[in-house]
Amino acid sequence: MEALLFTAAGGRFLTRLAALDEILMPVRLSPLPGAPGFITGVLNLRGEVLPVLALAERLGGVHPAGWQRGNRILRFAAAGHPLGLIVDTVAGIRTLGDDQRRPPILGARVGGCTDLWLIEGVMTQEICLSELLAPTQLGLLRDLAPGAPT
Repeated sequence: MEALLFTAAGGRFLTRLAALDEILMPVRLSPLPGAPGFITGVLNLRGEVLPVLALAERLGGVHPAGWQRGNRILRFAAAGHPLGLIVDTVAGIRTLGDDQRRPPILGARVGGCTDLWLIEGVMTQEICLSELLAPTQLGLLRDLAPGAPT
């Protein structure tokens, strides 16, 4: 499996490369009046309005105000909705073998967190981007963008 390694909220994470559409440089985000609190802002990406959320906040931390050196936006889709996810840094792409996989802590998949992987001697949490938002949150996105996928 090919995975993108990245950091957020002081932790090291990975996501499957196949789940990503692209990696974007930081750009100015615009506020979206009436948007749910989990949306940090939106950006205009080649004519597409892309809601953006911060992984640090999703993990219970705080996303610092303003862009920091190394920040990136991961573009992906959840239930057909294009989204952006702010991460602190991107550490590169790795090819992982099944022998590096470890079961989830407590055997549960919570908030998009799935398996652990042993990479270069460090346990790294896998995040399934399509599972970051709860169904109710995806419903709020549908309400913001009528005509979007259901």
